[in-house]
Amino acid sequence: AFVTARRALEHYWSSGDFMASVRDKAESLEDALHELLNTFSPHISEIRGRGMMRGVVLADPAAAARVTARAYELGLIIERSGPYDEVIKLLTPLTIGADELDEGLAILRRCLKEEFDPARSSNGDSVTAKPDTSDSDDTDIDLRQAALQASR
Repeated sequence: AFVTARRALEHYWSSGDFMASVRDKAESLEDALHELLNTFSPHISEIRGRGMMRGVVLADPAAAARVTARAYELGLIIERSGPYDEVIKLLTPLTIGADELDEGLAILRRCLKEEFDPARSSNGDSVTAKPDTSDSDDTDIDLRQAALQASR
């Protein structure tokens, strides 16, 4: 394990390029999460953390459970934490590519939009309007869902 860790350090941290890349992705992540905060306030009450380790605090723990479950259905693995499981944890790998980061954020955005869509009725049931899927590729999502079903 120590040899592997040493080789990883030598590979990734041998120049300032990796650190600059991580810094850029962390800034993009922070900007995107604050955009979600502005869009979905008061449902999202706070963004926590720093760098690539972030938390999205939802006002309703049950909504956090639904958002994380839906994200999993769409291929994004995120967890909840906090005293009431109201925080959606984003533990983004330092080595994630910009396209993968954007894809994960698009899935999270879609899940939040589906959960907090103003077209929902007052009792929480969805109306017949189809959720906007413009942020993602339906074909990829259908394939991921099929693979998930096949693995069960």
